[in-house]
Amino acid sequence: MSSGRQSHFVVDNFLFKFPWYKSYSECMLTFPGTVDSCVDILKEGNLLMIAPGGTYEGQFGDKTYKMLWRNRLGFAKVALQAGVDIIPFFSTNIQEAYRPVGIFEKFWEKIYLKTRLPIAPLFGGFPVKIQTYVGNPIKLSKDMSPEKVKEIFNESCGAVNISNGNRTTS
Repeated sequence: MSSGRQSHFVVDNFLFKFPWYKSYSECMLTFPGTVDSCVDILKEGNLLMIAPGGTYEGQFGDKTYKMLWRNRLGFAKVALQAGVDIIPFFSTNIQEAYRPVGIFEKFWEKIYLKTRLPIAPLFGGFPVKIQTYVGNPIKLSKDMSPEKVKEIFNESCGAVNISNGNRTTS
C-alpha cells in the first residue's frame, strides 16, 4: 500500500491446526485475533479486517444474507479500545459462490458448535460476480458500550446493503 499501512486479517483458530498454515499466515498477515492483539495492530496504524460472523456465518448463512453473529462483541471492543472508526462493507453473491448441501443442517451445526471445525458439506466454486460495497465510517465515542456499537454497526450494514439494491442484513 502506498500509505505504508499493512492490512491484517482475523481468521478462525482452526486454520492454525494445519501445519502449512503458519507460513501462509505470516505471508498474508492473518492471525486468530484476541481483543488485545487486534488493538495493538490498530494502534500501530495498520488496517484490520474482522468478519464477526466468521466461519459460523460462512457455513450456515443463506441467500437472505442475515448476519449470524450471535453474541459477538469483540469487534466493537477492539474499535472502542483502539479509538478507531469502523468501516462497514458488504459483498454481494458470496453465498451464491459456495452453497451448503442443505441436508442435516442442525446436525452439522451441532458438530461445529462442539468442535469448532467447519465440516458441513458445501458445493460450489461457482463463477458469480462478487461486488463489495463500502459504507461510510462509523464514528465512535469512548462512552459507547460494545452493545451500542454493534447496534449502530448493524444499522449501517443494512443501509450499505439496501442502498446498493441488495437484501436486508437484519
